[in-house]
Amino acid sequence: MRCTNEPHTKASHVRGRSADVRVDAGGTRQRIPQRAGTWEDLLTRLPFVHVEERDAIRAMSGLFTTATLRALAAPTPWDAAERFGTVDHMMSADAPLATVFDQAYQVLERFRRSEYVFKNSVVSKIVFGRHRPTTASAALEFALGASVADVVVFNGTITAYEIKTDFDSFARLPTQLADYAAVAEFTYVVTSANRVTAALDAVPAHVGVMALTARGFLSVRREATRRPDLLSHRGLFAVLRSAERAELFRIHSLSPADTSTRAAFEAFTTLHLGGIYQDVTKLLKRRFSDAAVAAGAPGVPESLRALMCGTPLSSRARDRLSERLAQRPAALLESS
Repeated sequence: MRCTNEPHTKASHVRGRSADVRVDAGGTRQRIPQRAGTWEDLLTRLPFVHVEERDAIRAMSGLFTTATLRALAAPTPWDAAERFGTVDHMMSADAPLATVFDQAYQVLERFRRSEYVFKNSVVSKIVFGRHRPTTASAALEFALGASVADVVVFNGTITAYEIKTDFDSFARLPTQLADYAAVAEFTYVVTSANRVTAALDAVPAHVGVMALTARGFLSVRREATRRPDLLSHRGLFAVLRSAERAELFRIHSLSPADTSTRAAFEAFTTLHLGGIYQDVTKLLKRRFSDAAVAAGAPGVPESLRALMCGTPLSSRARDRLSERLAQRPAALLESS
């Protein structure tokens, strides 16, 4: 058995042929089980995890998807039970499903910072921190021009957030940021702390930069500034639905020449951008407000806030989801 003298946080790690051993700060040798432990166990042992546990951690990322949330809210949660079945050996049997989600999220936050961890941090810190879900709403994977913004927040203005994890390239940033600027008054790039300098060098001066720190805080490294000259009629027109455009025309007592999209756009371009921007913002905020309020409902874990904002559900589906989040995982698996 070979020992290493290099400390890892408060302990050193000794790897043997048949078992792993951790030596704590007091010199006590602790055997680490070869089998995959529970998520709670992982949180006490990170980064001392085994290969099979790393596979399970990768599988956890698949729980935080729109498909999983819709499956949990379905009349019969067969697909959800199948998804949880891949990691059921690691779930806390006595905890409600809401707590299980939070436990899985804590592992991802500390061990595998997927794009969802960044999205949920933005939604939690901005919509539920700086603002409230009654005064702000959010959309995930929202099309802006030819690009798709990771998170867009609507309150008194529109702010786009482009996430760049440690696994993402900055190559498409110029195109993405140009598309966002046609609609969003403010734009931020959100990345890890060790990529902040590269992000600051890669984006224009009006684009803000945020870092998701090791402790889970969003640190603003540069504030975004307004560039109203970059807003465009085409960009704002494209994000509105037909009914929303019709409402905006009624507000401004405007009648397009006919019912075609082309006629609607020509009428839209006669309106001053500065005069309609707040109207567009209000319409978009209202579109996503129900989902934001549902994300803040009692019983919804913080780890699911971004998913809830990004997954429109009917009131009946939300009721079913609420009931299942309060149940133990075994009940979900048994119901399938």
